[in-house]
Amino acid sequence: MLRRHGITDVVLSCSYMVEEVRRAMGDGAAWGVRLRYAVETEPLGTGGGVRNAVDLIGEGQPQARRADMEMGPSGLIGEGQ
Repeated sequence: MLRRHGITDVVLSCSYMVEEVRRAMGDGAAWGVRLRYAVETEPLGTGGGVRNAVDLIGEGQPQARRADMEMGPSGLIGEGQ
C-alpha cells in the first residue's frame, strides 16, 4: 500500500517481537520498498519511537504512521481497494 503511494523508503520503529518482525518482513524487497528498523531496547512510547528513528529517516518529507491504527482483522486497511 505504501509503494502504491510513492513511499519506497520505510523505517519501522519496533520494540516487541523484533526478530519475528524482521523474519517476516525482511528488507522490504518483496514489497518493492527499502525497509530498515529502528529498534527500541526499552519501550519509548509513541514520540520516543519516532525520535529513535530520526537518524535513519534522513532528508525528505517523513511521515509517522502507527501500524496498529492501519491494521484491521484481515490485514491492512485499504489493501486491495
